[in-house]
Amino acid sequence: MLVGAQLGITLCSLGMGVFSEPMIAGTLTPLFHAVGLPEAAAPRSPSSSRWGW
Repeated sequence: MLVGAQLGITLCSLGMGVFSEPMIAGTLTPLFHAVGLPEAAAPRSPSSSRWGW
C-alpha cells in the first residue's frame, strides 16, 4: 500500500507541475522584464521545450 501511495503522490506532483508551470512562467516573465532582469533570469516560455531536456 505504501508503494501505491508514493506512486500516486509522485504522479500528482508531476501532473500539477506540467499544468502550472506555463501559468507561473507567463506571470513572472513580464515582471522580470519590468524590473530589468536579463533574459536568462526569466522563466522559459511555455512555447519552448516543455520538458527542459
